[in-house]
Amino acid sequence: AGQGHYIILKIHRKVQGKVKKVQAVSAAKTRGKSFTARTLALKGSHLATKVQISLYMPPSVEVSYKSDYADTEISALAGAGAGVIEAALKGKGAGGKMIDIGKSLGQIAAGKIQSSKMELLFKGVGRRSFNYTFAFIPKSAKESKSVDEIIYELKKAMLPEYTTGMAGQNSDRTLTIPTTFGIEYYFTDGGGKRNNFLNKISTCYLTDLQVTYGGDRYKAYSASNTSRGESGAPPQRTEISLTFNEIEIITTEDIEKGF
Repeated sequence: AGQGHYIILKIHRKVQGKVKKVQAVSAAKTRGKSFTARTLALKGSHLATKVQISLYMPPSVEVSYKSDYADTEISALAGAGAGVIEAALKGKGAGGKMIDIGKSLGQIAAGKIQSSKMELLFKGVGRRSFNYTFAFIPKSAKESKSVDEIIYELKKAMLPEYTTGMAGQNSDRTLTIPTTFGIEYYFTDGGGKRNNFLNKISTCYLTDLQVTYGGDRYKAYSASNTSRGESGAPPQRTEISLTFNEIEIITTEDIEKGF
């Protein structure tokens, strides 16, 4: 009783590490003596949380695990050939297997063939995706501004920007890579706690964002300004749909960690 459930979306920013001198004794020798090599290395780079957004839990959340397999056909002749190799390795000779191949060729000439064998070939693991839909019905213009700020931060985080040219020149039309997200499920029970009954989610990109303003009939509050100083009339209902894709694939080791 008294539990509340919510999702935390963490918008990341990359913190560059510091360049440090690294010393290592080289295996090479000069006049019979080893020497110490001094190099530079970038250490301490990591992801930090730039913006954190807490949203109520949708009615349900889904997670899908997928392993990709492909049907691989093994023909009758290929199967017979494999049998010849197997017999040779076992020291049984290949005479009987060669007769079997002759029978297979005879069946083909007579218009009769054996059905092909099928085997499954493991191709890999599909990356997981997560879809969420949130409907905001703010009770005041002030709450509507908060909804606007949430959407603004999501849009900024999912899209790239142009890099700058050399020596302060104009953009060179090269796009940066959008920032990543962290997603965590929490519940309140004497304080916010991570809900370990639900799956963990590794680092994601926000790949799709859909925004719907209004419902059956569009309504808005009185004119005001956004947090960015732009004038307008905040809508009384806004719905957003989000699709996140994980960067990494999930393996057995990850499942043991709660993913």
